[in-house]
Amino acid sequence: MNKPVSLKFLETARSAGISAAFAESITAGNLTSELVQYPGASAVLRGGVTAYSNEVKRSVLGVQQSTLDEFGAVSSQTVTEMLKGLSAQIKADIYAAVSGVAGPDGGTAEKPVGTVDIGFMFRDQLTTERVVFPGNREEIIKACVEHVYTRLLEEVEKACGSLLQQ
Repeated sequence: MNKPVSLKFLETARSAGISAAFAESITAGNLTSELVQYPGASAVLRGGVTAYSNEVKRSVLGVQQSTLDEFGAVSSQTVTEMLKGLSAQIKADIYAAVSGVAGPDGGTAEKPVGTVDIGFMFRDQLTTERVVFPGNREEIIKACVEHVYTRLLEEVEKACGSLLQQ
């Protein structure tokens, strides 16, 4: 039986001494929940913020109202500010932030249902990406969680490889 990617991430991050924190909108705590189902999660998980509403994105994570007005909650600009706000409050090595449209309503031509902006920050290197996941609400959220853990695992594996080469 194949291990879930979230468990692979946990094991790899734990062995490398890498900690993680999450800022979640579309996933509403599912990233955090996925990790804590495994023993040893406390060695990696530092914490998370469920910022489902724009008000919480602003008040807790410091997302600027002007960013939300100009680019929307589902944007690379918003997840970038979510990451920066999260990292100011929770000290970790790697961060992920997600904001998207799970549906069934809320999609537009520019941002259809399934659109998710994802940000990662690992040792001050920040990247964002936009992914459009197919399916219904539950499938979109599940696919998003899986995708985030896949990307986190890739980053941690790269870091472990470079640590081994030093």
